[in-house]
Amino acid sequence: MQRRLARLNDALAAEGTQPLRIGVGVHTGEAIAGNIGAPQRLDYTLIGDSVNTATRIESACKEVGSDVLISEATRILLGDAACVGAPVTVHLKGKSRPTAVFPLLGLQP
Repeated sequence: MQRRLARLNDALAAEGTQPLRIGVGVHTGEAIAGNIGAPQRLDYTLIGDSVNTATRIESACKEVGSDVLISEATRILLGDAACVGAPVTVHLKGKSRPTAVFPLLGLQP
């Protein structure tokens, strides 16, 4: 996504258009996925604390100044495959404790 966005922004700049910014929050944990709702209106969705945490991390992207932020749980699971910036402590809505997030700089193949 970051590489494609960079190409798109290059094209937009050539047209004199403002660049686009994205924000992606990634967290690892359990979630429930499936069709939820009334039989007449089922929607495929994800629910759970890990989904809410990922959403809150995404909200912190602008504050931190990073397009992609990952949680410590995700950083640990990625191990050496993740190239991350220094941890940033953020206060996520609905969480009583501050949370460490990491700007994702890239992934090793």
